[in-house]
Amino acid sequence: MTDAQRTKLTQDHHLAPLKPIKLATPDQLQDALDDCTLDHWSSKTQALSSRFDAARHAALLLLKPNVMLVRIKKRTLNNEAELKAWLAEDEQLLADKLKIGAVAF
Repeated sequence: MTDAQRTKLTQDHHLAPLKPIKLATPDQLQDALDDCTLDHWSSKTQALSSRFDAARHAALLLLKPNVMLVRIKKRTLNNEAELKAWLAEDEQLLADKLKIGAVAF
């Protein structure tokens, strides 16, 4: 991937580094909180996972345009039998998709 592509992905998915925030004095801290509340920071932090996933998928499509994104279902497994059933199900799903082309998950 070129530097230009990497920069574009970073910008497109809002993953650029944050500008340093001055917090040395109580007034600077108050100004920073006025600019972006703790609730807003919390929302921004929670969104990062989705942004990284989207950027990773976009990068993958740049490098391998024909790749298929396969979603593996999240679930709670309670015992080894459930684990084996889950593995068999997802193995079959991936095997079927691989017959068509490259997959990512």
